[in-house]
Amino acid sequence: MKIAQEIGETLPEEVLPPKLPESVQEIVDFFHKINTQWRIAPMGGVIGLDYMAVIEIARIYEFELTTFAMDVIREMERFYIERQNNGSR
Repeated sequence: MKIAQEIGETLPEEVLPPKLPESVQEIVDFFHKINTQWRIAPMGGVIGLDYMAVIEIARIYEFELTTFAMDVIREMERFYIERQNNGSR
């Protein structure tokens, strides 16, 4: 965290990534918690998230899976799947 603060102090604000709204940042943080719940095809490609596991993890962490949260999660999932399955590693 200290390094990030130091970088933020030395780089001009226009080159830093924009801060996410808190509601989106919470969804991104939750996505990191579910990042081990991928369904994998027999030949090794990523199929998608195991949504039953996602729902259970949301319950455990008391994370509210709103329609907005699910839309953001699905977009992150789509990006990850395309990246993994198209060889952009």
